[in-house]
Amino acid sequence: MAKIYKKLQNSLISYEDWPKAIVTEQTFSEAAHIIRGQDKGRPVWYCILVPVNKIVDLKANLINTTIHVTDFGRVIKYLNNRDEIKQMSGSGIDPPVIIQRWVAKHYSSLAADDESINLKYIKDDIRLCTIQRAIPQQLIGVHFHYFAPQRFHYIKLIDGLPSSLAHRAELKSYDRIIFFNDIHIENETDDQFRHRFNTERHLPVQMLVCSPVTYAHYKANKKIFHCNLRTIRYLKPVYATSTSDSYADTPAIYVDKESFCAVQWENSNIVSTVSQSAIFKSPEFTNFPSLRHVNLCRIDESDCHPWTMSPSLQFVSVLSCKPATIPIILASCPNLYHLQVHLSRTNNNNATLYIPLNHPLRRLTLWSDYTELTFNIIDNIVTYTPNIEYLYLQTIYRMSFVDLARNLFNRLHRLSQFGCYIQEMLTENDRTTDLTTLHQVHSCFERIQCIEENDEFRIFATK
Repeated sequence: MAKIYKKLQNSLISYEDWPKAIVTEQTFSEAAHIIRGQDKGRPVWYCILVPVNKIVDLKANLINTTIHVTDFGRVIKYLNNRDEIKQMSGSGIDPPVIIQRWVAKHYSSLAADDESINLKYIKDDIRLCTIQRAIPQQLIGVHFHYFAPQRFHYIKLIDGLPSSLAHRAELKSYDRIIFFNDIHIENETDDQFRHRFNTERHLPVQMLVCSPVTYAHYKANKKIFHCNLRTIRYLKPVYATSTSDSYADTPAIYVDKESFCAVQWENSNIVSTVSQSAIFKSPEFTNFPSLRHVNLCRIDESDCHPWTMSPSLQFVSVLSCKPATIPIILASCPNLYHLQVHLSRTNNNNATLYIPLNHPLRRLTLWSDYTELTFNIIDNIVTYTPNIEYLYLQTIYRMSFVDLARNLFNRLHRLSQFGCYIQEMLTENDRTTDLTTLHQVHSCFERIQCIEENDEFRIFATK
């Protein structure tokens, strides 16, 4: 009974001794640790800040070893309710609960950098990274962390995933997150940011990030991050071209990628596997009127046959197909709102079926990695979809991008947002227009910048 009373007594602390304010500030290269041991035969504890380069040594010396706590870090000091500066240490196995909660709130148990990071500032390292998942449940290959003492969000890449979407997008461990999908999130709490990320899984992941040394430089010099900084590098967006590009936080489903697709049901988080042929070719599929979103894998057919009408579909994503498949999808989905297509090959086949020239499609995402989308391919697609309000285009283009922009504006009178990553393959001598000319076409093109230019090509990207 005496032992229980003593343990209870050690877990309590008077109000006057409660922590009120921080005295010892944590740097992002330190981690908060609770050290437990014995001093002259009695149990004691210390709360210390351990530099990242001493963490391994500390863990190796904690068992059956006599150590000097201050050899491995700084003991945390705080101001109590008597306005006294106190050292965060005491007798007993564990700190009082109020101390543990206060430390967890104001300090981080993880350092926000490691020994491999060069902390000498040379120049800005700020990147705009864009990722499109194949399915909403697909993980991109990062862990999100929040450094409470300095209130910033950062990421760590998951080990063992060298081909993850995050690696391909050039995200790096310990990158600081400044903007997420055009929203400034520096002032958001950890819970607020995680909620935002988890509720926007259907959208592309676009993060404006910077290196730890760049972040420290901006904060020390009271410089402000914003999306119009000239030093931002606009990296090529990466797209998952199969559901196996990364892994998902749902149980794995192993099916033939060319025969099945993942579908999400209206008002539900349930994702089902359904035969591709069932969606557009089987009359029985009309018995599923609540189906709204479909993610198809590869559509690879030598000839194109009419598909069953699917008036309930509002979103279709195709990971690999030919341009001739697009008018077939449009004809089969008269109420489609958003079409997202990765064009892996081109052909000269034209679909021989009637397609209304006033399809209500509002959002169109077209991209190809190494396949050129010619003027005729793009023009044929937008001919059927004059109501598009948002268009994203990513391709290699061997003609004038400004001329293409003019044609798009003439075709799409409702166009209000345009995003792109275009590699214009014109030599310097063949170029007759510049960025100013492009911006004058329409206001939706004003966010485009020329991020790379040489004698052989130019790259235009949305900032």
